[in-house]
This record gives sequence, C-alpha cells and structure tokens, in this order.
Amino acid sequence: MDEEKSRRDEELRARMAEYQACEGYKIRDELRAFRTGYDIFLGNYGELKRALAQGQDPQAWPYLWDPKHRDRVVRFNREIARLLHNYVTAVKSLVEHTRNFMRAKYADKAFLKEYQERINKDFKDDPLSQFLEDLRNYVLHKNIFAASLTLRTGGGGNAEGSHVALDVIKIREWKRLSPKGRKYLETMADDARLEETIDAYREKVMKFWMWIGPRVGKEHTEAFREMAILEDRIREVDPSWETGYGEVYTAKGTEPSNRPSPP
Repeated sequence: MDEEKSRRDEELRARMAEYQACEGYKIRDELRAFRTGYDIFLGNYGELKRALAQGQDPQAWPYLWDPKHRDRVVRFNREIARLLHNYVTAVKSLVEHTRNFMRAKYADKAFLKEYQERINKDFKDDPLSQFLEDLRNYVLHKNIFAASLTLRTGGGGNAEGSHVALDVIKIREWKRLSPKGRKYLETMADDARLEETIDAYREKVMKFWMWIGPRVGKEHTEAFREMAILEDRIREVDPSWETGYGEVYTAKGTEPSNRPSPP
C-alpha cells in the first residue's frame, strides 16, 4: 500500500512539474498580476463611494452638520480628500500599468494596435477621461481639497439635501487643465456631485475590462488548451486537486467551468 502511494505521489509530482512549466501556466500568472491594478482601482472606488453615501444619508446630517461640532465636517472633508487622492492616483496607475503590460507582452502582435484603437476611442479622446487625468494632477500639484460636503437648506433653515461636490469654480481657474478636460468641466454645475463623475468613469473602465479580458484569453487559446489538458492529467492522479485560482479548466474547451472575472 505504501509502495502504491509512493508511486502515486511521484507521478503527481512529475505531472505537476510539467504543468507548472507550460506556457499557459506562466501566462495565467502574468494575467493575474495584470489584474491587480484593476482590483486596486475598484477598491479605491468602493471606499470613496461609501464615504459619499454617508454624506448623502439624512440620518447622518444631524451629526455631520451639528453647529456645536463643526470639526466633524472638517474631518469628513479631510477623509474625502484622502479617498479622492487614492481614487485618482489609482486611475492613473491603472492606465500606466495596462499600457506597459500591453506594450511589453504584445509589442509584435496586431492585438496591440487593436488595443490602442480602443483606448483612443474610449479614453484618449474622451472629455471625462481627460478630466480625471486633470483632476489627478490638480489634487497632486495644486490643491488636495478638490471636493467637499455641501448642505442645501430650505425654508426655516431645514436641511433638504447634502452631498460631496467638486469645487468646480476653483478647478476651472486652474490654468493647466487640458482642452478636453475643460470641456467636460464646463458642462458641470458649480456644485456638481463628485459621485456622478466617479460613477461614469467606473462604467467606462468596467466596459473596457469586459472587452479586454476575453480578448486577452483569445490571444492565448492554444496555450490555455495545453494547460487544460495537463490539469486533467493531474486530476487523473488526484481528483480533488484544484488550481488555487478558483477556476476548473478541462481539456474539453479553453473556458473554465467556473469562469473567472476578466484578468
């Protein structure tokens, strides 16, 4: 029995070594690292979004806007400044990380041209995307307080609404705005909600990643097919074996049976 187990373990190690040496295995790890910038962007978006929701919550207004404790709004705005800083830097990081990966990985492929055409259409020539670039530069080089909580009151001074607004008037005065960024800014009200801008950009990023994920996978169809065959060979020895990534590839196709998010 021990001899049989020893032979089984030796066979499993040999098949694992073959699997870990294949091209698909290496590519998958590269794509997982590539996705990290996207995950960081979504994480920073989520943290900022939750803080913006707090500022809009009527149940929070008595606490935030208590005239006896004006420091609460000050602290809230400082937190918004921190989270907005993280968000706009994550935007830039995602742009640079994606560009560098594509140029390094697909420099001699037609895919790089296809990618660049998509980037030009969806981001480079887009006023919203250029404004996010400008906002990042404004926060880093001009004024970290680019947005703050604002309260709208009605008759009798009663609160009617509260939201985090971009400081549109001051940002418009900044002379380093790009033409397209300024064009976007000119469409905004003086108390424009920061939430509308970050939501709109997140939507653009999500659509792009839903395209690039499957498109990258298509570029490596044969490598992933080979990897799937090797994974099936490992399961012949150890049926309970998993990749550690949450997917289960099989040699029947190049798609995992538990399809992951875009890489």
